[in-house]
Amino acid sequence: MLGSILLLGSLSGCRRGDDLLADLPPYHGEWLLPLVQGDASLIQLSQLRSLPLSATVNSAEFGLPSGTYPFVPPIDLPFVGPFPIAIAEYLVVMEVNTTDVTVRLNNPFPIPIGEGTRVVLRNTPVPGVPGNVVLDVPIAPQLEANSTFEYVGAATNIEITDTLYLFLEQFNSPGGTNVTFEPTSSSIDIVLSRIEVARMEISTGRSFEREDSLSLSIEQDLQDETDIASGSIVFYADNGLPIEAIFQGYMYDAAGTLLDSLFDSPFVVQAGVTDPTGATTQITTSSDTIPIDPATLDGFLRSSKVVLRYGVSTMDQPGTSVSANSTAALRLQLVGDIRLNVDYDDLR
Repeated sequence: MLGSILLLGSLSGCRRGDDLLADLPPYHGEWLLPLVQGDASLIQLSQLRSLPLSATVNSAEFGLPSGTYPFVPPIDLPFVGPFPIAIAEYLVVMEVNTTDVTVRLNNPFPIPIGEGTRVVLRNTPVPGVPGNVVLDVPIAPQLEANSTFEYVGAATNIEITDTLYLFLEQFNSPGGTNVTFEPTSSSIDIVLSRIEVARMEISTGRSFEREDSLSLSIEQDLQDETDIASGSIVFYADNGLPIEAIFQGYMYDAAGTLLDSLFDSPFVVQAGVTDPTGATTQITTSSDTIPIDPATLDGFLRSSKVVLRYGVSTMDQPGTSVSANSTAALRLQLVGDIRLNVDYDDLR
């Protein structure tokens, strides 16, 4: 291709370049265009990279159903709860190196929530056990009636399981006089974000589906004189994760119009193998070639986004669970193999 372009440059300076161009046969060449590529970890496929958690607490939980009270004595309870929060039924454990944490708790009650009350997140429904703590945030200063407590920080070296349990531990209040408790609950919102995972373990015999969007990056410079003669799209997958993955993609232009689907039928990637630590011991390689006619390929080249729908399955895996650490990944690459026609007569 480069030689043909250089030849054209020299011919254009000749006196009878038009006549020489007319004598040249059409050029036929092939381009390999890397369209989409990237690695996906198990946490990315499961979309547990950010966890919004929430629970509600009403006054009956600490012994004061809605109503009017002439006198509420000081309250001192070892804990209020637990309040279960489901994460994912297929999750056995997610070992987290670090995560950003945001906690927000509002107090709609007519009495303060005392300083030293603790918002505690555990991975079992048992309070007071040091080994099951995911998050422990003390409230300070005292949270007055109809006000809000906020905390922003981080947590390190924690374990997240399929269900977490929220407690208010060392719950205390100075009480009050002539107060009315409405049937309104306190909301506790916790967000774990930018989760850095060391290892993730999921149950076998499970499956789930997800959807993600990828921007296309097509490295090309096709001129008006260039026609697409034929082509194909090749999908490569190197799977170092202990899960079977099933893919289908849909292509959209910049205006959001659906142009085409990627596969006639979904592309199945067989599971890789990992050891108990989650390290990859065997990578499974799969590929699928999709022949595309010129009109369809031209539409693909006009695509600006691929919506990738995928399923993850451990249905055929042995044992009760499989795991993957931070180095195990599913590597994906989408390549366009395009045959071009260049008619030099159009360059005259």
